[in-house]
Amino acid sequence: MRKDCLRSASLKWLPNGGRVPHNLGYLTRKEASVTRHSIKELIQAWRPRYLTAQRKEKTQILDELVALTGYHRKAIMRLLRGRSRKQANATRGRPRTYTNEVKAALIGLWEISGKICSKRLAPFLPELIEVLQRVGELSLPVHVKGMVTQMSPATMDRLLCTHRPKREKRGPNSGSGRGLRRRIPVSTGWFCNEGAELAW
Repeated sequence: MRKDCLRSASLKWLPNGGRVPHNLGYLTRKEASVTRHSIKELIQAWRPRYLTAQRKEKTQILDELVALTGYHRKAIMRLLRGRSRKQANATRGRPRTYTNEVKAALIGLWEISGKICSKRLAPFLPELIEVLQRVGELSLPVHVKGMVTQMSPATMDRLLCTHRPKREKRGPNSGSGRGLRRRIPVSTGWFCNEGAELAW
């Protein structure tokens, strides 16, 4: 088979010492000679200059640090910006709308109403709050009351899922009569002696 017909070339035909192109930016065991502590000190020393540098100078800094550490270029950029993956993931998504205070108020109203479903609770929740406040059984801040009354049934379900009893897992045949038939003997035919009377 000709070399130019191979879809996946063997390591001896690959350039750069037998490394696939998408892995060229990563360290091999032989190249990883710099300790993590020294890399951390190096990054801390270069970070102020990198953050204030222009685009061309940032490119030079990245080239030097990649050559010194052997790290991938994107990894060096994350370290110089001073944000770890955990910190970056923590800032993603929308901010939390309903606080623990709002959740506690909803749980209390749900228990007072007899733990009914959210679709039945949501329509008369404003009236329930007014009645309870009128008789002195409930005291809610204005912002909490507004957030509780504007909730959708789906949001109520998400907040109440931690306090609702979990349903038991049912087996594949628990809903059919197969298991019941196995436990109760059932006669499937008539077996009687000739001349005997049937008893009802």
